[in-house]
Amino acid sequence: MKKGIPFHFVLMALLVLGGCFHFQSRPSDSQQSAKSGLYDIAVPDDIEKEIESLSAGMIVYSTDQERAQVHLKMALLYSHYKNPAPDYSRALEEMSTYTDLDPGGAMTNEILQFKQYLATITAMQKDKKKLESAVIQLRQDVDEMKESIEKLKSLDVMMEEKRRKVK
Repeated sequence: MKKGIPFHFVLMALLVLGGCFHFQSRPSDSQQSAKSGLYDIAVPDDIEKEIESLSAGMIVYSTDQERAQVHLKMALLYSHYKNPAPDYSRALEEMSTYTDLDPGGAMTNEILQFKQYLATITAMQKDKKKLESAVIQLRQDVDEMKESIEKLKSLDVMMEEKRRKVK
């Protein structure tokens, strides 16, 4: 009888362990960008320049498909996370133009979901502005009430002094 581990046990252990490890190649940056649909910008300063160049070059595109892609890129740039001054309402306008120009290609779940996010953000920004103006108005009302309370206190003190003089 042989001492040691039988060959078939070693082979079985290697097969089981080999099945536990799952190697997956990582997609390249261009594949990831194309897959996620994001328009990648390395430097935030490039965003404004890119928007300007896309706007200026809009005239040279002859087909609706080409113009639609430019509007999509502009929408993504206006709302890009590296944009120092994102303009979500403008991004929503560009996204709407994109979906109008390319209704077949623009109706993917990602595009529709992104457009909905932009609409929600835009509505929330409008609500925020309304709330901010309401807060300003309420602060003014509170200041006026404080002034009125101070006036009433001083009037009360004056009346109390007159009562003492009358007694």
